[in-house]
Amino acid sequence: MPRFMGFVCLSVVLSAALAQSTAKIQGTVHDDSGKPIAGAFALATTQSAAALPTRTTVTDGQGQYTFTNLPAGKYNICIQIPGTSRLGNCEWAAATSATVAASQSLTNPTITIAKGTLFQLRLNDPNQLIAQTDDILLGVYLPGGAFRPMRLASRDAAGRTYDIAVPLSTSFRIGLISAHLQISDNHGAPLASAVLTSVATSVNLTLPGPSSDGLPAIVYTVTGRR
Repeated sequence: MPRFMGFVCLSVVLSAALAQSTAKIQGTVHDDSGKPIAGAFALATTQSAAALPTRTTVTDGQGQYTFTNLPAGKYNICIQIPGTSRLGNCEWAAATSATVAASQSLTNPTITIAKGTLFQLRLNDPNQLIAQTDDILLGVYLPGGAFRPMRLASRDAAGRTYDIAVPLSTSFRIGLISAHLQISDNHGAPLASAVLTSVATSVNLTLPGPSSDGLPAIVYTVTGRR
């Protein structure tokens, strides 16, 4: 019996010590008009390899996010709203960082998410050549050179549609990688003839202003298999 009680006491002490050694980060997400954004994905990515690399939560109706039980350290707080024209704050701008000590509760400054435009890329497959096992990767290169995959928004018998939010009136590169498919651009020219297709294409956006939401999709076509 005394041994059992000692084990219980030790467990309580360890649990209390763990609770005191963890931290909390909270904050609010607004759009550029000051309105809270509900349902946005908030990610806390630690810069320490000794802890879990990323925690994820969703903003509530007041645009608030909370990360609890975080190890002490420095974190990047990134906001993503897939399928909309809202720009991720860690993709097209400097990341919001927060440093917390053990048992600290930190309230971050409000993160403002700017509005861009929803860019779409359509991959037509008129002959239904895409197989379920094919590896297809489409994305854009961010200003710092990192590659950001586009979201698969929809698929149908005639092809697939991908999308991503990009800034207004800017230039960016598209990347397309496929090891098994032959693909042509919107002018009918083959993208590449190597075993691995890896293409970077410049696209210039010249929309008149923030009221313009959405661009005509760039269309690529699957023309064969290797």
